Amino acid sequence: MIHVPRPRLRLRHRPILYWSLTAALALTTAWAVARAETRARAAEARWELRTLPVAAVDLAAGVTIGPDDVRTADLPALVVPAGSVPAAEMVGRSVRTDIAAGEVLIESRLAPTGVSGPAALLAADEVGVSVARTVTTPPLAEGDRVDVVVGRDPFGAGLTEVSVAVHGAVVLVVADDAVTLAVPARDAPAVVGATRDGFAELVLSAG
Repeated sequence: MIHVPRPRLRLRHRPILYWSLTAALALTTAWAVARAETRARAAEARWELRTLPVAAVDLAAGVTIGPDDVRTADLPALVVPAGSVPAAEMVGRSVRTDIAAGEVLIESRLAPTGVSGPAALLAADEVGVSVARTVTTPPLAEGDRVDVVVGRDPFGAGLTEVSVAVHGAVVLVVADDAVTLAVPARDAPAVVGATRDGFAELVLSAG
């Protein structure tokens, strides 16, 4: 049996290949080190402390924030919610939803500057609509959720169409003769039309 020796790759006799491989190894090493440093900086940034405004006391929906209702706290960036604004800009703003003491105050939980009262509780896509109270209206309180059942006789033939116009509307104001609700703007025409040409009844809802 004839033994045929295998050719060996001798890098020192191939300088172009040798330096190409050396350069590739150096670039790969540099890329790995840079990536590791980037990850380390990102991890460190997540734990960097930021000074944010938080509620000093429990704030109920609808109240106006006073100077003593806000304090600052240093929190890791990791737990900072989006939309936080400077504490000085919080004073005088109305609260849209209940905020517990210690919670970070963010833009989405507050009404626009200058808006107060029931209007402050409306989301951007909501409007306030009043529905007359009747003998069948259940006892209601602000913050309750109701379904708005409407009925109309569009052709005057005595055939009333009954449907649920709004699900889970939030009660804003309860008066002796009417209840004001926060309803999606797209559903408001159906409710207003029913109160004018038919009837609208409120039914307690779990939301």
